Amino acid sequence: MAQASAKVSDLQVQLTTYWTQTMTGVNISTATSTTNNANRTRESAEKLEKFILNYIQHCTKHVKKMTEDKILLARAEMEEYKALEVFKENATPTQWNTHLILKPKIKLLGTKNKNYLAVTKRVEYDMPPKFIANID
Repeated sequence: MAQASAKVSDLQVQLTTYWTQTMTGVNISTATSTTNNANRTRESAEKLEKFILNYIQHCTKHVKKMTEDKILLARAEMEEYKALEVFKENATPTQWNTHLILKPKIKLLGTKNKNYLAVTKRVEYDMPPKFIANID
């Protein structure tokens, strides 16, 4: 997001510079018409900047959401790791052995649940599950 903001700021500066140079290159006879044209040009430049900024924000919403989700996941994993460290320090040998026995079973259960959800979604969308061969 910081890089995108920097690029947008850079584009804004370039756009303002362009319009300023364009307006100085045009010879206008009266001062009032010069200020009116400069104001119109500035307004159109600001309007264009606003459209570009809205477009960039709209197109990068999913990136922002994805990074926020990754940050939340990392925080949850950090809390789980800290809880595991506390458990290691305070657990009795029987509790630790129970933990070691249950750990692979819990992991297997999570994998089975994930596979079950994938299969039910494929059935819901009328797509045959991968383990069923397509017979024509």
